[in-house]
Amino acid sequence: MPEANQGIVPAGTLPYRSFKESEAIKVAVDVSSKGNQAKWKTIDGKFYIKELFYCDYQTWKDNMVEVIASRYAALCKLPAGMSVVRQGLCDIDGRPASYSEAFDFDDSYYVSYYRLRESWLHKWDDPRGTHEEIAQQIISDCSDFAGHDVSDYLHTMFFLDCIVSNEDRHLNNFGFVCRPDASLEFSPLFDFGLGLFECGDEYCKHKARMSIPKVRLKPCWFTQKQLVSYLLDNSNIANIAPDVVRLSDFKFPNKLARHYFVWVNERLGVKVVED
Repeated sequence: MPEANQGIVPAGTLPYRSFKESEAIKVAVDVSSKGNQAKWKTIDGKFYIKELFYCDYQTWKDNMVEVIASRYAALCKLPAGMSVVRQGLCDIDGRPASYSEAFDFDDSYYVSYYRLRESWLHKWDDPRGTHEEIAQQIISDCSDFAGHDVSDYLHTMFFLDCIVSNEDRHLNNFGFVCRPDASLEFSPLFDFGLGLFECGDEYCKHKARMSIPKVRLKPCWFTQKQLVSYLLDNSNIANIAPDVVRLSDFKFPNKLARHYFVWVNERLGVKVVED
């Protein structure tokens, strides 16, 4: 059911909507060792819809994490040319889901870092090395693809993933839009859904201090603490992060998510206000 406050749409997010399967085309059912998730694209091509992730006889609250990420990004100082796909809560035939703006066009197409790495650089394996070495290799590759230094862009991606503890930034989940003249520009950032411990019992049955270090954040496989240290040492957080965030602007999937959100913002020098 729609949230009571959906008359107010925070910056970076989309208003609550109800969709019908008859208005959309199913594009995938992603199946992994952790579960499955149905996805649609609306017939008019404007939106993608993701039903909730289902695993181990429970439904994960990944729709909330998508909205938190897009809301937080709207508070940030993003590098020129960078954007984050706007997300919103929705239902499809009454089932809870999230939806996002589509960013693909008739004359352009998305190509992931992984595919470019194969076709452009003829590298058939994943980047290897320490966490920092993998990060530098990805930054170097993407700078070659774009034709200029893109470290600010990728540091911002790492930063946003750190804020929501995004566990799913694999090598196909970021990349470029290829234009008709074959030029490449970074695609909007998307797919923040697997984060903030939204899967409930897998994390919440443990104490916060025990569960947070379990997570490894792709694509460099940092722990949260390692990624925080990397960002503080290698990027100018002040040029990316908001000066202050208000907890009342966000609705969290559980207490651990809220605990982590406060912890990581404070570690990265962002003031957190409760009001």
